[in-house]
Amino acid sequence: MANQDAPFGLSPIRSIDGSDYDNAEISVCALDSYATNLFVGDPVKIVTGSNDSEFPGSLKPGTLPAIEKAGVGDAVDFVITAFRPNMEAEDFNIMYGPASTKRTIEAVPVLTTVFGIQESDAITAADVGKKASITAGTGSTVTGISSVELDSATIGSGTELLVLGLGKASDNSIGTNAVWEVMVSKTNTAQAV
Repeated sequence: MANQDAPFGLSPIRSIDGSDYDNAEISVCALDSYATNLFVGDPVKIVTGSNDSEFPGSLKPGTLPAIEKAGVGDAVDFVITAFRPNMEAEDFNIMYGPASTKRTIEAVPVLTTVFGIQESDAITAADVGKKASITAGTGSTVTGISSVELDSATIGSGTELLVLGLGKASDNSIGTNAVWEVMVSKTNTAQAV
């Protein structure tokens, strides 16, 4: 059976030591000056600044690092896992981070996390251990899910991802749109893999 073409960005699977990643999540923020939509599964990077005013949920100024979406070739520091609702002024049905909107975001650090990601075309078992880049993607404002993929054309020449192996789902097989387990290999948070 062919793999389904349904990109979902980077999805945390486990910590590199095999333990659950859940307790590793931290809160970060998107500032209202950032004019790009953000989605669950988006790779993001720390930028200069933090919340300069009280954020929804009574978080004091300066307590949340500011983030922006990491582009092709950028270092990746976190992956978005959820958005906290703004209890004061938001439609609770919004499943993503709208552009130019102050948001508190839950994210998992990339340093010790293994992620699943769909490839854009097809790589092979011989490509395990090689690096690749991410694709640029916009995500869905309906589902809130990222459309970032492993860029198959950059296998061996990319910088952001290290391919660890084929994803273990029973309906996943080597071929176009396969899901691969990866670690981020380019980050600002510590020594990269």
